[in-house]
Amino acid sequence: MRIHELQLQNFKRFTDLTIKDIPDTAQLVLLIGSNGCGKSCVFDALTPQFNSTSTGLLHDSNNKYFAKDPNSLPNVRIDTNNSVFTREGDNAEGTEKAKNIFYGRSSLRIPPRVQKPEYNASLDSIVTQNIDKPRYFIEHDNRFFTDVHSHAESISQSLQRLLVEGNSDKHGANKVREKYISRINNSLTNIFGDSPDKTLRFTVYKQPDPKKPIEPYFRKGDSEIPFEVLSHGEKQVIITLFNFLVRQEQLQDKIIYIDEMDVHMNTRLQFTLLREITENWIPASSQLWTASHALGFIDYARQSEAAAIIDFDDLDYDQPQVLFPEPKENLDILEIAVPSQFLQELLSEKRFVFCEGKDTARYNSLGLSHTLFASKNYNKFQVFIRARDTAAEGIIDRDYLSDEEVIDFERQFPFIHILRLYSIENYLYHPDNLAEVDGDSFDKAAYITALTTEKNRIKEDLIFGIQKAREGYPFNKELNESGRKAYAKSAGEILKMLQSDDFATFYKVFPAKDYGKQLPQRANRSPAQLAQTQWFKQQIAELL
Repeated sequence: MRIHELQLQNFKRFTDLTIKDIPDTAQLVLLIGSNGCGKSCVFDALTPQFNSTSTGLLHDSNNKYFAKDPNSLPNVRIDTNNSVFTREGDNAEGTEKAKNIFYGRSSLRIPPRVQKPEYNASLDSIVTQNIDKPRYFIEHDNRFFTDVHSHAESISQSLQRLLVEGNSDKHGANKVREKYISRINNSLTNIFGDSPDKTLRFTVYKQPDPKKPIEPYFRKGDSEIPFEVLSHGEKQVIITLFNFLVRQEQLQDKIIYIDEMDVHMNTRLQFTLLREITENWIPASSQLWTASHALGFIDYARQSEAAAIIDFDDLDYDQPQVLFPEPKENLDILEIAVPSQFLQELLSEKRFVFCEGKDTARYNSLGLSHTLFASKNYNKFQVFIRARDTAAEGIIDRDYLSDEEVIDFERQFPFIHILRLYSIENYLYHPDNLAEVDGDSFDKAAYITALTTEKNRIKEDLIFGIQKAREGYPFNKELNESGRKAYAKSAGEILKMLQSDDFATFYKVFPAKDYGKQLPQRANRSPAQLAQTQWFKQQIAELL
């Protein structure tokens, strides 16, 4: 089940809001924006209560809750990959089916302690029929009480059945442990880490007084801790995981929406929680919607290919608005969590340089004064966009660029620095760099001869990939039409450089990171050690 498009008219704070073009691949839809921008209002449109065929919710005093203009009824249209749900005033289409499609959690779902469920129904009925859902999205969501007691009862009944059937062997017990305990504990490790003093492990249920509710206990370090004394952020994680575990059968083929999963969490925990929920708990047939202005959530959604980001910030909802998923390379979305002014002040005495791949450690090891390098396996395009949009700088591999192009592109895009050699490996394994490490024992002439032989052996293979590689460079998209034409025609200059046997010429465009690894002069060389030379430091310092 996937939502493709959502339209809200006269609904909550929206005069006319449309969210369009959500891709089929989006298993996560993240609504971002500052407090009060209307993110949570979208979830009201998904609630089965609103989609109910009962008109009572749309009239009288309740009309003030759903309608922006209380003199008119709100309209909602939800297009999914296999259904359309509409509510136009009192006319509803597909609303009976909608009751079984949408499953939401209010942000008000973290109680101080466990209580007994207060419903005249069995735990199984409460879970399967979702009896314990809140009536409105602004009400407390106490489904955790049902989840805890249902989870405890499932464990108890499973173990009792093993005993009665005479199957209480190690294999049977392991199956119960895997189904009801190990999955929770594995997720807690994924979220909190594997350090015993930081992660939580579910251990046991206790009920000292039969008149009181049972309570789950968790191990942290050497202590066994009841739920009620966990931190607010820890409770948030526990409540979310238990809900998914107990109701996993009810979450198949659903639109699942959970408001503010990130409250009371640090950035790293935000990231690992959303990753764990999205990748390991949301069924493949379902889609998760959540709202946040937390850096960890935004960062995960930016990195995930299965996520779409909708930006609600700085919009005038008195006017019709159409929102589309944000491009992942647009760093403006990060300002919702960390204002650029704050970053600039924080790094005011630092030169901030984005770089490609895993080169960060090599560059930072140089200890260049007031310079900080950063990367998350960025490619050239990502480095280019981040440097441009954040008033920072970027350093990228040269790859297949001519001397003239290197100089011209740096002139046009002064925030980008281009290595004068193919890649950082060309510097680390340069004869001058190796000579500084080995001293007089290094035979520079023999090494250059070996590199020239290697280049001539593979140059025909390289030639076929030159044009395609150049098409992926960010400059190709930023140049004007005449610039792009000139760029497309200049690949021949790279061919000439590779055909030359002059070392200083061909080595600029020779892929040393892929070829020449078998040369004895490179054997058992530590890149970390080679990055510590004065020669390498001087090359990068001059480049910047």
